Amino acid sequence: MLYCKNKGINEALFKTRVLKNLFGCNKEQTYSYFLGVILYNEIAQVIASGAGKIIIGGKSQIKSAMAYILKKVSDKKVICLDDEKVDMSTSLGMIKVYEY
Repeated sequence: MLYCKNKGINEALFKTRVLKNLFGCNKEQTYSYFLGVILYNEIAQVIASGAGKIIIGGKSQIKSAMAYILKKVSDKKVICLDDEKVDMSTSLGMIKVYEY
């Protein structure tokens, strides 16, 4: 995240290619770095928000990465929803809108 903050997203994304080609990083290392770059702006906005508790849902890899990073770089309470709750969220949201 620090590299992305200091150098910008474009340069950080280019570095993903450099990690693989010049430094021989494996697929998992390269993917982890890439995912951190992609999530950087969203994580920065969450950290800057006044919220004390963050609830994360979505695709398993993305939500897990987001929760892991937020727990490392912020003091906010982070709750990562399980896949079943995420799958039901659209239906539950429609019910809440209807009830409102």
